Amino acid sequence: MDRLAYLNAKAREKGEDYGTFLGKVNQEARWDSVVVGKELLQKELELVHEIEDKGYKKFKNNFKGNVRSFQKIFDDDNGKRYFINAHLYIHQSKTDYELVWEYESCLYKDGSKEPIKMLFYNGWTLEDAELYMDEIWVTGLFDYYEVYS
Repeated sequence: MDRLAYLNAKAREKGEDYGTFLGKVNQEARWDSVVVGKELLQKELELVHEIEDKGYKKFKNNFKGNVRSFQKIFDDDNGKRYFINAHLYIHQSKTDYELVWEYESCLYKDGSKEPIKMLFYNGWTLEDAELYMDEIWVTGLFDYYEVYS
């Protein structure tokens, strides 16, 4: 049984969702008994502090396999332009585990409520994703997610 299946099974045994269960495991620092190891837990906590320091707030989602999710609103005096969501995953290779980020955002075409979803992974940094979204926004082709009154 791989790590993810093991954790999901343990969460079900306790009648909890995966995120809540994993949070408790992290808080109790019992990852040794969950196979992963203290180094990965320490790295996760460092990544969480880094992203929170950049203004991202934790939110709960139902994506399978991700450990934590964060969101930041990008706005100005006129309204909310867009959000960027950051999802932290544990990637299992043949010999090890590593933490990886995936970033996503949606823009709305001018005059439409049809979203255009952007997904950033495989080498995109958070800073790259933020810069790219800003560069796209300033073209003027997109509506605000929400206009302030």
